[in-house]
Formats: sequence, C-alpha cells, structure tokens
Amino acid sequence: SEPAAKPRIDVYYGRTDDTPGYKEYTAVVVKTTETGDLQYWGDLYEPRSECDYKILFEVPMSKMKSLCEKAGVEENAVGGWVKSPLKEVILDYWKRADSEPAAKPRIDVYYGRTDDTPGYKEYTAVVVKTTETGDLQYWGDLYEPRSECDYKILFEVPMSKMKSLCEKAGVEENAVGGWVKSPLKEVILDYWKRADSEPAAKP
Repeated sequence: SEPAAKPRIDVYYGRTDDTPGYKEYTAVVVKTTETGDLQYWGDLYEPRSECDYKILFEVPMSKMKSLCEKAGVEENAVGGWVKSPLKEVILDYWKRADSEPAAKPRIDVYYGRTDDTPGYKEYTAVVVKTTETGDLQYWGDLYEPRSECDYKILFEVPMSKMKSLCEKAGVEENAVGGWVKSPLKEVILDYWKRADSEPAAKP
C-alpha cells in the first residue's frame, strides 16, 4: 500500500460564500493532500467528507485584482488550483498579512454615492473610520459596505454644502472622487468637528 500523502500548503480559487443572490469567489490558502479539484458543497467552507483540505487563510475578494496585477495574470483566468507566479504572490501576501499587526483604524474622508434611490443618485463626502487604503467597496451606496470592506460612516456632508467647502479649499467639485485629498480633506474634517459631534443620521 502507498504511504499516506504528506499534506502541503497550496492555493485554490473557488466559491467562498454561497448566500443566495450573492456569490463570492476568491483564493484561499489550504493545507491539503488533494491533487484533483477540491470537492465542496455550497462553498469552500463546506468540504465534502471524502475531500481532505483545511482553509488557513482567505484572500479578501477586494484584494484579488491587485494581487493578479502584481503577478501579471488576468483575474478572470484564475480558477481551481492557482498556478505560479500568482500562487507565490498570494502565499507571500498571506505570510505578510499573518505577521502584520491588525491595521489601526484612522479617520479619513471619502467621496462616493450616499443615496441609491432609483431615479435619484446622491454623491457627497463622508467622514469614515477605516483601516482600508484601497477604494471603499459597497453595494448600492456607502451605507451598504461589502462584508470584506472595513469602514464606518461617522458623518455625511450635506450635498448642498459640498460646493462651498470645495471653494474654501480651492478645489473643483467635479474633480473630487474616492479618497479626498488635502486641502479639502482638512476643510471637511474641520466642518465636521464644527457641525456637531452627533453621529450621522441617514436621511
């Protein structure tokens, strides 16, 4: 009889969330003896009994694009066992993520969609407490963050105030998007502190 296979650390791309109406696919670092496709039920967290693997780390879905770019690989070409060079890029990311202390949340300012009512779109700046550095990932509007995206809205700038705040900072309003840069960032944080210390109420 053959000796038992020695488990190895490998990287697999598959479904990590099977919530109806919402499917999430990303890469996971696994400890496994399998060489064929991993067999699972709804998602990778439900391995079939005959399939031997254990998930050690899940790559945040929001990070896959930049990791693929770093490896020079098309994201939509990834599936099943992840091959080199992306495999090494992901293993390196896991080792770094594992050894880094949890990011310390900071107060920052982000400009995005704050109301997704059909036929009415509202865009303005919000003050957030976050550990994110990439674009904030959300569903319809900023009040619906995606599960993998870590931020909390502390204050919403009234849309009617954006123009005067931009003028005060000497910035074109239509040039604002995503993370708000200085000097507008400081103008908005100052406005927030003066406006009031009450938590943001959603209109």
